Amino acid sequence: MSEIGLKTATCKEQITHYQFQTSEEIMERINQNFEQATVFTLFKDTAKFGKYANRQIEYIENEQLEYDRIEEMRIFNPKKELYIWRENDHLKGRLREDNDETGTKETEYVISNLILWGTRAKTEKPGWTTLKEERGIEYTVPYTPKRIDEQHPLRIKIHTYIEYIDEIQASYTDSRFVEFTEGGE
Repeated sequence: MSEIGLKTATCKEQITHYQFQTSEEIMERINQNFEQATVFTLFKDTAKFGKYANRQIEYIENEQLEYDRIEEMRIFNPKKELYIWRENDHLKGRLREDNDETGTKETEYVISNLILWGTRAKTEKPGWTTLKEERGIEYTVPYTPKRIDEQHPLRIKIHTYIEYIDEIQASYTDSRFVEFTEGGE
């Protein structure tokens, strides 16, 4: 049976903000903070999932990381996320790390799962799966699910962070992608 209620948890967080002028600066920051991660990039003309390993980002279609084409990026693993967004002609970034040992502020978050489109899956090459929907939506993820169908969709686990105003009113202030998960009944 499915659980309908939202789950919450707490952690100590550490947040660092950045500004980027070039793709090389983005790669330098990724290299400093990750050994392996999943990547989601929203370019001006397309959206792609990729993976980061061995100090490089790999997309299934050999997409190049061009500064002027990037609108948003999420580089994530279960411990942290570097979120990059375009603001006017510049890219800004936020590194959020959930780490009870090095974090500086206790925070509460909601755990949820974003269900991805795609009820049919096809392995493209080891570690990469193309998800398809009857309506024509198709994209490739750097993940190999055990089972994909209408009752067992691929999901992205998300942590959505809560802050309290005057200890009375709760507000969502940030969110981060955590990892791919599989779901279903």
